[in-house]
Amino acid sequence: MTAQLDHRDPAAALLAAPAAADGPAPAPATTRRPPARAAGLELLGELRGSGSKQPPGLVRRSDGQVLQLTPLAYRVLESLDGVRSSAEVAEHASRGDLSGGAELDATGVRFLVAKKLAPLGLLDDELSAPPPRANPLLALRARTPLLGPRAVGAVALALQPLFRLPVVLAAVAALALLDVWLLAVHGLGGALGAVVRDPVLALAVVGTAVAAALFHECGHAAGCRFSGARPGAIGVGLYLVYPAFYTDVNDAYRLGRAGRLRTDLGGLYFHTLAVLALGGAYAVTGAEWLLLAVLLIQLGMLEQLLPLVRYDGYHVLADLVGVPDLFARIGPVLRHTARRGSGRDPRVVGLKPWVRVVVTAWVAVVVPFLLVALSLLLWHLPRLVGALGGAGLAEGGVAVRALRAGQLAGGTAAALNAGLLLLVVAGVLYVLGRVLKAVSKTAWRWSAGRPRRRAVLLAVGGVLVVALVAGWATTGQLPL
Repeated sequence: MTAQLDHRDPAAALLAAPAAADGPAPAPATTRRPPARAAGLELLGELRGSGSKQPPGLVRRSDGQVLQLTPLAYRVLESLDGVRSSAEVAEHASRGDLSGGAELDATGVRFLVAKKLAPLGLLDDELSAPPPRANPLLALRARTPLLGPRAVGAVALALQPLFRLPVVLAAVAALALLDVWLLAVHGLGGALGAVVRDPVLALAVVGTAVAAALFHECGHAAGCRFSGARPGAIGVGLYLVYPAFYTDVNDAYRLGRAGRLRTDLGGLYFHTLAVLALGGAYAVTGAEWLLLAVLLIQLGMLEQLLPLVRYDGYHVLADLVGVPDLFARIGPVLRHTARRGSGRDPRVVGLKPWVRVVVTAWVAVVVPFLLVALSLLLWHLPRLVGALGGAGLAEGGVAVRALRAGQLAGGTAAALNAGLLLLVVAGVLYVLGRVLKAVSKTAWRWSAGRPRRRAVLLAVGGVLVVALVAGWATTGQLPL
């Protein structure tokens, strides 16, 4: 089934102050004009409701990428107009709330410009590198827009009155009544029986769920627009191993916590409206399969609330604590915990105490969950790929035979099943490949220039590979 994603992925670019730098700053250049901000760069201001003791400043490049900067780095970037000298920039950047009280001189400005801001593609200057893109491991891939920003803006404008409080309260109350009636009074036996007897109805249930998923994205866009920000495109891509809709609501970072939460929950709210519409359609038509679609959609809503991967629940938690890049905090939290007093990571100690507790607890849940999921996936990989791939090919054969016999509905349903099964196989292999590549690169860097570490790494890696292959063989997943 198609998943939904609220696409707001800032780059984890929390820049260090110049005092933390090693080595001298670049010498001032007399032949170049003073640096200026890159064309199309937007200064979004301080992250409101931030979980950091010193809230970061947010900027958005012309390519839509949102980055976080330390208060001082943000103030320096704000001061770069192509006219001010380094000394004037230092004086200007040392004032204001975003400076965080840090002292800065012309040398520090030149360092920040050359070593911190330019590599991020933030300057209209020959020092500026090609804009880097954030590439998190658990991110949406192969994004393809379906509706452009102008069309999405028009849809969001038309739908935003649905976020008025009386409408929201009435919808939530109606959903509760519908569920009580469905589960305690009417039941789902008739709906299940109808779908089992007629494959066309099964196809209708899936199609309805997909349409509701797209309406879910309209909810994110409308919530963003109602809160005062501009939604971007709505599209589709691949998340983990499934197709997923997404909405570009990066502009929501300029909002306060309430506006961001409204944007996060707007999708689930519009799913609620879709469920109520299906309930109304059942009341008019008596079509039992509509009730199965109601159940399927609400199960998807519960899945969306899990904060373990980048679903709506993840963004809700991130905005509640004011830390938009939770996955980027996993490494710092683990290192911070392991060091126990020495070399504490500023990305952890810079958080407010209660936020640090919540983020640490989230890491304590997510890391074991991901490790267990990855371990189980690796352990059962041959059986999983064989079963899903075989089922996909078999469904493909069923689809061909059904279509040749003129059974359009059955053939279409079988073809969709085949495509989804084979897509899951491809997604599993792709995700595993990315994870193993990331782990191996990190381990290789960790052991670089240290023969003992490299030897230990190779030995441990070899043992794990041998153990995994032996496990596959002993469980009958490999032919002997």
